[in-house]
Amino acid sequence: MQGAAACEHFFYSGKASEPRDYRISTPKGTCTLSFYNSEMQETHLQHAAEAGAEVWRDALIAALRPGIHPKDDFLHDGETRPVRARLIVGTDGRESQPATLQEFDRSRDPTEFFKGGLQLAGDLQIEHALYFFLHAGTGRRSILVQNRPGNFQAYLLQHKDALPRRLSGERDFAAVLDHFRAVGIPATWLEYLTPQDAFATFDNTHRWIAHPMRRNCVPIGDAAAESDPVWGNG
Repeated sequence: MQGAAACEHFFYSGKASEPRDYRISTPKGTCTLSFYNSEMQETHLQHAAEAGAEVWRDALIAALRPGIHPKDDFLHDGETRPVRARLIVGTDGRESQPATLQEFDRSRDPTEFFKGGLQLAGDLQIEHALYFFLHAGTGRRSILVQNRPGNFQAYLLQHKDALPRRLSGERDFAAVLDHFRAVGIPATWLEYLTPQDAFATFDNTHRWIAHPMRRNCVPIGDAAAESDPVWGNG
């Protein structure tokens, strides 16, 4: 995995400010941690398996029956497999299936922000840092950060009214590049980069479960609350 970026470069309508060194400008000298998501998942699964966990890939939860000894039904390898456990923990993100099956009451703020992103690959030789771009007129923002050698994560953030519609898929990649350039990402940088997946836009509305516990079922992380919808820290 890539590791920590100790510096942030901020651009306002294309003009760079002085770089920010996180090591001397944050209370505990922390940095921005960047990593390739699929590699992080594989690393966690490997450590879980080494610690004794049984890992099922491509398993879907079909039913959840709470009680003294909760029971789940999983669809795996074409068959239904029941599982009993003392505690069921849902860590499957904002659309958590355990939270849905348990009918937790979800609250949310009005829709305000959208965030889209994709992976870009290429031999772009720039400092390993977080690059933040802000467009003065529209408030559109972009973030570019390297998450492993030769690969970058690029984001486009905007108010719900900044664009006429949500951008998504290969059809909108040219429009996404236009927005990146308009926000301030140097066009010469983008010439080195090619998309590695489709662009996707997500509703970053703050959503939460006020009481994320029912019987022996507990959602945690984004399954329970997305507490920072701008940055997605969960």
